[in-house]
Amino acid sequence: MPDNYWDRYWAARASRRRVLGAAGALGAGAAGLALVGCGDDDDDGGDAEPGKTTAPGETPKATEAPKEQPRNGGTIRYPMRGTSSGDPPTLFPYENLTYLAQHPASLHYSRLVRAKNGPDIAANDFTALEGDLVAKWEQPDPATYVFPLKPNIQAHQKAPMNGRKITAQDIALG
Repeated sequence: MPDNYWDRYWAARASRRRVLGAAGALGAGAAGLALVGCGDDDDDGGDAEPGKTTAPGETPKATEAPKEQPRNGGTIRYPMRGTSSGDPPTLFPYENLTYLAQHPASLHYSRLVRAKNGPDIAANDFTALEGDLVAKWEQPDPATYVFPLKPNIQAHQKAPMNGRKITAQDIALG
């Protein structure tokens, strides 16, 4: 009696269905390899100047794209639909705690600290922080952080805040 899967597999009788299925899989694989093999191998030195060839071991010079000056303005489109977005029901970060709402909300809501950005900071380095609503922060013990607010932070000019000064009670955690 066969003990494991492969013993049972190889001991099984080869039926017509199994043979035809294996032949179909083999044919599909061979067709895929043929399509890959028939592709353009790009041996014509497409980047080299016409009429010039490159010596063995030398790479052809790439043509440089014209330098375009950066322009101010424009529209940023942020994907809020699709397989990775989940289409959050609201962007209010205090009601909806998923990253689907938190990340786009961080673009227009102020927070205590934010990730630094600049030419010397990698785009995916979220360990370098700077104050957004706080000037500095302290950690007197491992379980406590103290965030003194920047002076003269005001809310927007709409009810119920009416442009009043923000206090620590407005953003207190806990």
